[in-house]
Amino acid sequence: ALRIAENFKTPNSQNNEFYHPYVLDIIRSIIEYDETTLFADFSSISSKYLIESNKTDYIIYKVCEREVKRVNQIKIDYQLDFFIYLSTVRRGIIDISELGFHLKKALALDVNDVNVEAFKSHPFLKRYENKLMFRYDFLEDVFRSIYIANLLNMQELNFDIDSTFIEIVTDKCWFGSPLNSDISNRIKSWAENELLVFNEILQKVNINNDLSLIANLFSLAITINHKFKQNNITENTNLLKDLFGIGNKIAHLSLRNINKDHNVKFDFSGLIVSNSYFDNYNLFWDCTFNDDTKFINCSLINIKNDKKNPSIKASNFVNCSYDSDIENSLKKIEASSQNRNELVKNFVSDFFHLFYSNGRLGRQWEDKIIKPRFPGINRANVDYNKLIKLLKKNKLIVVTLEMNRNKFSINEDKKEEVIKFIKDGTISQTLGIFINELL
Repeated sequence: ALRIAENFKTPNSQNNEFYHPYVLDIIRSIIEYDETTLFADFSSISSKYLIESNKTDYIIYKVCEREVKRVNQIKIDYQLDFFIYLSTVRRGIIDISELGFHLKKALALDVNDVNVEAFKSHPFLKRYENKLMFRYDFLEDVFRSIYIANLLNMQELNFDIDSTFIEIVTDKCWFGSPLNSDISNRIKSWAENELLVFNEILQKVNINNDLSLIANLFSLAITINHKFKQNNITENTNLLKDLFGIGNKIAHLSLRNINKDHNVKFDFSGLIVSNSYFDNYNLFWDCTFNDDTKFINCSLINIKNDKKNPSIKASNFVNCSYDSDIENSLKKIEASSQNRNELVKNFVSDFFHLFYSNGRLGRQWEDKIIKPRFPGINRANVDYNKLIKLLKKNKLIVVTLEMNRNKFSINEDKKEEVIKFIKDGTISQTLGIFINELL
């Protein structure tokens, strides 16, 4: 309640802050009502725009309802129509002398002079010289969010993507912004129809390739998605594919200003991402990639890398442009990859040396020799079970059971290859495949 009250205080002529008495009465009732009574009173809200459970909406409704009773003001939703028009089309300000004209334009109906005059003293409005504007700054964004949410709640795209919609989303809907959060809280459902509406919007705005608009639309979709589903890599990737993908191809994606504390990650494994834009998305390196991931004709800037071993390489990028941060990160990754190759090759050589003595490859007990010495040679941090599995898969070792214990030996067909590798580092085709699988 105190947070709500903060929104409704306003400076007076002496620049001291005060609250409208009726607004304070409503806030006091919110504090005093028990939860059941308050919910019952909330449910009495009858408006196509306002949410029953939203305390700010409840105050807006009660103030507008009081105006109907106090001065016989126009219907509540008509008042809201005007406030939406004022916040979106007029950016929160009009000439007082033109109030009647703007009311008629906003409502598409005639408003009598009595109602026009009454609007000049509406608790949500204030005069400044010859202008009329919102008394409380935050109301402008509230009515903007109502406007956007009302459009997105439609089951199909039957509205024009006009300059008003574009300006609000571009200027105000970045990830984590108050407007972004408020809009998402006003979305009633999130299923196939709503995704189709978002998809159609993106297709229309993609024509102009407005990167900020596309990024903010996607940020808004992510926030809504997190309201109805979990914030995890699977759900985030599904949304990415739904809005920007056809099969394994992603195009015209724009990700901007999503920081690590937002924890929004994607799985780009097997995806071909083209003509896309990444700016200040610092969880990029924490996403999942594989050898089949490709970024083609993409731009990547302002992306810091503090991850030691990201699963992406320079070969994943084709004809991309990026700043020095990305370039330096890719160089470090390439160097790290080369170091990893050497580490793994040395480890494999040390492992085979466990079998090598006097120019011959002998047999060794797993529990007596192999496992006890494994930690001492494993500077490459290879998983033991993975190692044994790959050795068997590539038919490099034979495991026999003797006295209920495992005994390892090098496969007779592979001994010559292994001895050459131990002596001079020659890597056969089988060993090459095995080493790559360990990387």
